[in-house]
Amino acid sequence: NQPSTKGGVVRPTDVENTMRRKESIIEAASELFANIGFEETTIKAIAKRAGLSTGIIFYYFPRKIDIVNATVEAAKVSLENDSSRSAQRALELIAEVNHVLTTSDTDHLTATRILIANTLR
Repeated sequence: NQPSTKGGVVRPTDVENTMRRKESIIEAASELFANIGFEETTIKAIAKRAGLSTGIIFYYFPRKIDIVNATVEAAKVSLENDSSRSAQRALELIAEVNHVLTTSDTDHLTATRILIANTLR
């Protein structure tokens, strides 16, 4: 998609709008998850922090866990560019939790407990 012009003003493409909205949602959710936790974070709070409607949030992320997955993926990308020991350990923990979630019937609460236990090692 090429940017469109209307009245001489360049408009962003649909792809650019989508990327910007998703980034805004992920950033807002990351901040809220870190500050008040997963359970206390509502879609409404994410929408407010991102400056979007709840309908837009649900359009891109039908379930709250989809937002969590996107925030984890964004964190992984950021951590992969960091060669520090703590970043590498964080990547290992993410991989461990992902393995537990994808290879068993473990729920997210159990996976969170595993993550916390491993972090405290």
